[in-house]
Amino acid sequence: MKKLLSVILILTLITAMAGRSFADEEDLVPEEEEGVFELAQAQAEEAAESGAEYEGFIVKIDPEEQVDVGEIEGMDLVDADEGLYTAQSIETIEEVIPQEMIEYIEPDYIMELFDQVDPNDYYFEYDQWNIDELNVKPLWRAGMEGQDFDAEIDLDYDGNNLNDEIIIAVLDSGLNMDHEDLDSSRIVDPHNTINGSSDVTDEVGHGTFVTGLIMATKDNVVGIAGLGQSIRVMPLKVFEGSTTQTSYVVSAINYAAAQKRLFEETGGSDGTNISVINISFGGSNPSESLKNAVDSAIDAGIIIICAAGNSGSTVPIYPAMYAIGIGAINASGGVSSFSQRLSSDNGEGYENKVWVSAPGEGLTSTYRGSSSYEKKGGTSYSCPEVAALAAICKGLDNSLDHYWFKQVLKDTSVYRSSGLGTIDGQDVGYGWGTVDFLAAAEAVMGCNIIQDGTNGLSDYAAPNGNWYYYTNGVLDLSYTGVRDNKHGWWRIVDGKVDFSCESVEHNENGWWYIKGGKVQFGYTGIRPNKNGWWRIVNGKVDFSCNSVEENENGWWYIRGGKVDFGYTGIAMNRNGWWRIVNGKVDFNCNTVEENENGWWYCRNGKVQFDYTGVKNNKNGWWRIENGKVNFRFTGIASNEYGSWYLKYGKVDFTFDGYYEGHLILDGKVVR
Repeated sequence: MKKLLSVILILTLITAMAGRSFADEEDLVPEEEEGVFELAQAQAEEAAESGAEYEGFIVKIDPEEQVDVGEIEGMDLVDADEGLYTAQSIETIEEVIPQEMIEYIEPDYIMELFDQVDPNDYYFEYDQWNIDELNVKPLWRAGMEGQDFDAEIDLDYDGNNLNDEIIIAVLDSGLNMDHEDLDSSRIVDPHNTINGSSDVTDEVGHGTFVTGLIMATKDNVVGIAGLGQSIRVMPLKVFEGSTTQTSYVVSAINYAAAQKRLFEETGGSDGTNISVINISFGGSNPSESLKNAVDSAIDAGIIIICAAGNSGSTVPIYPAMYAIGIGAINASGGVSSFSQRLSSDNGEGYENKVWVSAPGEGLTSTYRGSSSYEKKGGTSYSCPEVAALAAICKGLDNSLDHYWFKQVLKDTSVYRSSGLGTIDGQDVGYGWGTVDFLAAAEAVMGCNIIQDGTNGLSDYAAPNGNWYYYTNGVLDLSYTGVRDNKHGWWRIVDGKVDFSCESVEHNENGWWYIKGGKVQFGYTGIRPNKNGWWRIVNGKVDFSCNSVEENENGWWYIRGGKVDFGYTGIAMNRNGWWRIVNGKVDFNCNTVEENENGWWYCRNGKVQFDYTGVKNNKNGWWRIENGKVNFRFTGIASNEYGSWYLKYGKVDFTFDGYYEGHLILDGKVVR
């Protein structure tokens, strides 16, 4: 088949060349560049950079243009009626299918089934009632598990606003980093505040239990499902037994705040980018140093979540009263008997002690041994659930701080009455209610994460003014492309319309000129993207364009739909043939210039096909016939400066003598 196509192309070329006159304008047509192949390569590079997996390429051609790929290695027919083929490489496509037959090429992305909402972890079905109570599964469906989805802020200064690490510092008894259900790659910069080392071995099990609730590996058959599969944990050991000293705790909080500030000051080259601190312990005695440490960490941009306490009384608990305290509920939704109660008698910060509540009884998590699990209860374990929520919300909006998150919890928690009374509207047992992961995340996003019946770009703006993209009713922050709603076609980046976009962007139907986030179907001209400048016709890149076209900045040579800044020569459009220098028409050109088909006389940048005479360039003076140098000409020719002797098309200034009765001196006829 390759040979057949080659023969056809060669015969076509020979036929087209036969019968032309020497000065045919078509002789000036430059060889086409493979713009569509360059586009496909750019898409492949983008996929590789984003980590998207693909296996070869899909090729779309006009269904009426059949290609026999039966004996071609590396290509297969997908659907003849649609003109779809697959190929192992772009090079294979180039060898087999002429560019003009191709409508588009795209990576053949890997897809997978999404039919499992419940994890397959061993203890999940019977021992993780908290997952449903917290309303976490909708976020799992939407892929929100602590990843960074905020494209506006670069948290880690790596030049990429996405994929920043969201880190929770867990102040506790340490961590068993060899546990089978904990991914060691998501454990960062462990530190032992007690002895200053990096040894955070957990002899108690409490810290390992807390950490498992946050980040235990999901869908690995063993163990439990942690709440955030992308959250990272920094273990800060402050306990060696069941008790510790406030000074160790203050040291750990200050260490975390210093690491955060160092990270900011060095632009990410040093320190640790901590977003949340989890404190699953406390005491009943106030401490100024503890309060100052908490305030300092909050000022550094860290959200601090604390356990409310386990005495089941109104006794004040610190540092919960300095931060955001979390009470506990049982599997029936009632306030746990051991969970602390609010009392205004506690003084300043009393309302913080039980700001909200979360599941804290009968919870299973990772423990001391490398494959051990325990079922336990306490506000120690309701606390990391809310810390995980804070990390997830931080990933949705990187500007989230302690006070905003605190308000989000108040506004979105499910209000319940414990029957114990209220203080200024806050329930004595539940606080402002029980935590709802979905409602909190939607409040931070300012849009619905679950919007049943929507598959594609929403027709209506969310409360925050943005328009979002949904896949089967679920907010899809992984989608970037061009999609429509009833108002037009829009550029979507990370699941929402980018109203600031002015560029040329693509979807499976082509490349489009976007302005103000919207495809401009009324625009025809030339516009850029990061891959170059493109010929736009009615809003869409015309990859078949091989011509000279204009925009407000000049006239440009287009090849394969793209401005060819590397081209210098002569090219045509409907108005004539033009002198091109570095891709742009040089209207100042008044000389003889060349392309692969000959040498041509240009005036004001345009080939003068009606001119016959003698004109010059830097190499000499030349015989022009119908705009083109005639290298076969030997004889006398004239221009406005006189008559001249030319040999092989060029004035011979070295000639002295007679030619056909004319006296020639220095190439010029004198009589």
